[in-house]
Amino acid sequence: CGSLVPCYDNIQQAVRLAIPPNTDIMVLPGTYNESVDLDEAAADTGGTHGDIAIISVNEAGSEAAGAIVDGGNNPAFITGDTFQDNLRIDGFTVMSDQSDGVLIVAAEDVTIGDMTANGVSNGPSPDDTGDDGFDLTSLAGNVLVENALANQSRPPGGDYADGFELKAPAGDVTVRGSHANNNKGSLDNDG
Repeated sequence: CGSLVPCYDNIQQAVRLAIPPNTDIMVLPGTYNESVDLDEAAADTGGTHGDIAIISVNEAGSEAAGAIVDGGNNPAFITGDTFQDNLRIDGFTVMSDQSDGVLIVAAEDVTIGDMTANGVSNGPSPDDTGDDGFDLTSLAGNVLVENALANQSRPPGGDYADGFELKAPAGDVTVRGSHANNNKGSLDNDG
């Protein structure tokens, strides 16, 4: 980890040990085979979680793409109804075989930047909407998706999914410099 301390074996451990009110989690290049549940933020510190930024960085600690999160059959990053704070996820390639690449539910302001979602539309996701690249749902604040790419491939007989599914946002939704390939739709905004 060099000068980046403390250092953890996986992203989930860093999330669980987050120190409120604001935490930046810097992730070095490599492949992380895990589904990062942000609802567990600060679970091991006994505090309530606050704003979290999870950022892919190079060996010097500067923001740079290079970290890959493979959620297997689950989203690479996920929140449920207990994460109510601001969230920034930046610089990752995320993969999921049978689920959304990133599934954010009930978060406050959400920023997704410089990310690629690669997945296989192979069945229903946890929210029964298909296997979207970025599924940002029931948000209470603003959503910014910037410089993101959603590549959802489709096996024979499988359904296409949306690159970006944004549902019921209470604030502003901004999508800039982003693309969706091999998807049912590029952008689905049900809200």
